[in-house]
Amino acid sequence: MKKRIEIEIFGERYIIKSNLDVIEVNRIAAYVDSKMKQIKKSAPFISTSKIAILAALNVTEELFELLAQKEDMEHVVKQKSSKLLKLLDECVNQ
Repeated sequence: MKKRIEIEIFGERYIIKSNLDVIEVNRIAAYVDSKMKQIKKSAPFISTSKIAILAALNVTEELFELLAQKEDMEHVVKQKSSKLLKLLDECVNQ
């Protein structure tokens, strides 16, 4: 069941509904908040909405990089598993 959780991001309070643990939701909110503060520090004169968009783009870029790494790792695991199965077959068939 979804719980109502109050979070704060970039000085604004939000009440969201989530199935996640309160600690995890707060950890996510803190991460978004830190991304927005980093952007504000490097570009202090842009609007909050633009900061939010840039933060979303940065987080999405991180996500895509991690997804690509995951795909690469899955490919490596699949290749190594295939090699191991061939070796096992050879050992069994000797």
